Amino acid sequence: MLLVHHHLIEMADEIEKEEYHEYLHENNIETKNNLQLFKEKNVDIDGDGLRDFEEEYFGTNKNMPDTDNDGYSDYEEIKN
Repeated sequence: MLLVHHHLIEMADEIEKEEYHEYLHENNIETKNNLQLFKEKNVDIDGDGLRDFEEEYFGTNKNMPDTDNDGYSDYEEIKN
């Protein structure tokens, strides 16, 4: 099993629309097309419960729901 913290997943889920604009400003993210960028960041191509940017952070394959083929989805491994 992957040994990582699921804190980032929880943090991403807690971002509200109002906080989103503050987040963009604090992190110096370009504001043009931010809604589209936000939507793209929430894509989960393989449907395992981890967003693609989370898969990149944790080193899992965004195209495979079970990167290491051990019978547990990437999300299950990150969550536990």
